[in-house]
Amino acid sequence: MLYSVESAHALLKRYITSSQGDLLTTWLQIRQAVSSQIENIKANAAKERIQTPLHLNRLQYQACFGHITNTALRLADLNYQSAEKLLKPCTGVFKRTTGLPCAHRIDDIRYAKESLYPSDFH
Repeated sequence: MLYSVESAHALLKRYITSSQGDLLTTWLQIRQAVSSQIENIKANAAKERIQTPLHLNRLQYQACFGHITNTALRLADLNYQSAEKLLKPCTGVFKRTTGLPCAHRIDDIRYAKESLYPSDFH
């Protein structure tokens, strides 16, 4: 946690050129820093969507490639792999709290030999 605060502080210091600036100038520099960060996040997410992860079951995730980030696909698969194989009834909590498909949905997809869809992710 401390590292992310220090990192954010260093980023702002790069954009704020002077400690003697007026409030408007400082605000505009902070806005530029935040806008730059948002653009970087969008670019990284787009780049990640282009790559096809090799460790995932292609049939199971085929419709998601190019639409869902590899991180989200990996986390959904990791949740499925770590779930007990005799699944308890689905409560929907995992999907609501993470935005990822639950182990029940992935199990149903595997059994039907189909693919998850981008709509399965929030």
